[in-house]
Formats: sequence, structure tokens, C-alpha cells
Amino acid sequence: MRIVVDAMGGDLAPKAPVHGAILYDREERGRDQVILVGDKTAIEEEIASHIISPHNIRVVHATEVIDMHDQPATAVRKKK
Repeated sequence: MRIVVDAMGGDLAPKAPVHGAILYDREERGRDQVILVGDKTAIEEEIASHIISPHNIRVVHATEVIDMHDQPATAVRKKK
């Protein structure tokens, strides 16, 4: 199974989403693939700060960001 996570969402991003993904990966022993989406550099730096390397976590760089001021319908149509 693939689980996709917005790694840049939330007040503690990317630290909290990356930590959660690594905990899940460790618990499931890499059975499921976790895909972290967001600023690739920031996510990879956070992953590197952990002692244990993840088994099945992939990082996908997002070239655009939907922020709190974007209208939802416009963001879905124009930001891909």
C-alpha cells in the first residue's frame, strides 16, 4: 500500500510528518511505502537527522504550494 503525506502541512512541518513517517516505516518494517510530498531539501534534511534510515520512504518534490489564502477551487484547478 502507498501512503502519501503532505510533509509541509502543519505547524511543526516537516519535522512532525517526517518523524511520524519514520515511526510508521519502522513499525511496519517497510511493508508499506510512505511518500512524503513537499520541499525535497527540507524533508531529506529532516530524514537525515534521524539515526535509523527508513526502509520504504520516498520523497516527492512539490513545485507549488497551496497556502491558507488560496481559494480551494482555484488552487485545485491552477496548482498541480
